[in-house]
Amino acid sequence: MAGHVAKANHHLVQTVNLATTSINDLSILSSDMKKTFDANFKSLSFFATEFQDQNRQLANDAKNILTNVRTEAKEGAKQYTKALSDEFARSLSWKASALVGGICACIFALTLLSVLLLVPSKTEIAQREADYQRLEKAVVVDNVVRGQDGYYARVKPKSCFIGTDRYQYCKFR
Repeated sequence: MAGHVAKANHHLVQTVNLATTSINDLSILSSDMKKTFDANFKSLSFFATEFQDQNRQLANDAKNILTNVRTEAKEGAKQYTKALSDEFARSLSWKASALVGGICACIFALTLLSVLLLVPSKTEIAQREADYQRLEKAVVVDNVVRGQDGYYARVKPKSCFIGTDRYQYCKFR
């Protein structure tokens, strides 16, 4: 049995030596991997920081560009609207002037026409006065007198009535 124990002990020592060597190799490998990982992590961290900075800068640039585009578009729209309104006002002003002038000309023509139709001429006025004077002299109508502003006739109040047009009509005597 002693041979078996020595053999087992020898195998155990070899296994322990092999395990120790493997553990040492693993420790060295782990240490190297940690260094590589730390270096890569620093690179990744630097890359992430740079990426965030670039994104932030890109966002600020995009925001500034959009603000400038909005401002320019707003100013362009104002200028275009002003130019359009000025052009519209110019074209509308002569049309409005022509329309108002035409309306004024029509009113003037209607006024002249109404004067010609409604206001009696001097000959018509003279004819009417002659008729009234003839009536007064002929005494065709009783009690016709000449007043300061025209001729008046005396009527009996009982011979008067109010017409459908609300004027009072009287019978001459």
